[in-house]
Amino acid sequence: MKKEITYNFLWERAIELQIVDIARFLEKTYSVEQHYNFQVRELNEYKEALYTNYTDIKDSLKQDFFFMGTKQNPDDSLIDIHKISACFCKSMMEHKVFRFKLMESIPVPVLLCNYCAAFSVSLGIMYLNLLAEYKKEGKIDQYNRLKEQQHFCFPSTNTGHDSYPYGRIKALALNDIYGRDFDLLGYADMMYWIEEYNKNKLNEQALNRTAGS
Repeated sequence: MKKEITYNFLWERAIELQIVDIARFLEKTYSVEQHYNFQVRELNEYKEALYTNYTDIKDSLKQDFFFMGTKQNPDDSLIDIHKISACFCKSMMEHKVFRFKLMESIPVPVLLCNYCAAFSVSLGIMYLNLLAEYKKEGKIDQYNRLKEQQHFCFPSTNTGHDSYPYGRIKALALNDIYGRDFDLLGYADMMYWIEEYNKNKLNEQALNRTAGS
């Protein structure tokens, strides 16, 4: 029951919102329904399919990397939020929520929409978890600042290069298109460093405000 409550929370706050926002943006910007037969999977059905696949991926991850051959039940141990977000990313890439007609002139954002959704959802899960951590630890300054941001920040890239998130989305797409296996642990590590980057920025801002008061 607790897992169902947690998933319902994540679905409402981090998953469904991202799906709806991306679909609205694409329709407003590119009229995707008319030009590319753009469709969103029925969300109640997708919600169940996504969770079932996520659970299979998570249990497989535990079995393959953390039980070391011992006969343990996958429910007997927990994995951290970075690996959870990676499992959701992989699940969304395996069960794509958007469908559209491939055409030679299709805009790149439409082509990348499923990968954008997978990346954005995994970040959203991380974001909600960090908010909860700050609230639990009583770090009100960091909590308020992060809530005001409404999303994670990213390091700058060199002039002429893709932004950090756009580069990661393109990497997801290229690996998937060329049939390369999704690196769960590598992706989880990337999520960890994105979180650390934001923690450091928020802590620095909190210290600066304290020093200036």
